[in-house]
Amino acid sequence: MSGKGFISREEAKTRRIVFSSYPDFKSPRLRFAPLRLCVKPIKVHRISPLLSKILILFIFFTVFLQSCYHPSHRQAFEDLKALEGKWGSTGTTIFNENWLVVSDTLMRGIGYSMNGKDTVFKEDMKFLRNGDTVWLAVQTGPEEGFVFFRMEEAGRRKWTFKNPENEYPAIIRYHLKKDTVLEAGIANIRGNKEVVFKFKKISQ
Repeated sequence: MSGKGFISREEAKTRRIVFSSYPDFKSPRLRFAPLRLCVKPIKVHRISPLLSKILILFIFFTVFLQSCYHPSHRQAFEDLKALEGKWGSTGTTIFNENWLVVSDTLMRGIGYSMNGKDTVFKEDMKFLRNGDTVWLAVQTGPEEGFVFFRMEEAGRRKWTFKNPENEYPAIIRYHLKKDTVLEAGIANIRGNKEVVFKFKKISQ
């Protein structure tokens, strides 16, 4: 400042001082109270148009690749091998699954619920590839036969199996959200009455 609380119009323009009250422009010199000076706004740096276009293209390309992924039955079964390991439930429904790769056409699994140290429910499961078809087979008891669900949809980390003749469930879905996070769901043939199981990988 120019001392004694006074500055000229030229100094005011040079210093870009903004007044919070209306000054008397008829006066040859402008007087102001220093405490009434407003803070100069901070400049916000915008993303350059080129960088914005690159980000948009990257997002579009990623979505495009995901939507264009249509694996063969052989590749879909290879993708399923990512489920190998022990999975413990993290949701409100206590249920666990263990999967083991047996061969290039077979994976064996078990699903079970525990009450303390007691097993209150157990089922045997299989992923198997037979020719151009991948199946999920589920057996809920030693006296029961396997119920087969055919793979109808497959992505890199999503698989949907259906059996319209089975009352419930008629649809079984698996979604590997991360390498250690798995979500499975069962529903009727219309996709209603869905129950979702959330798992976290315990060990390989």
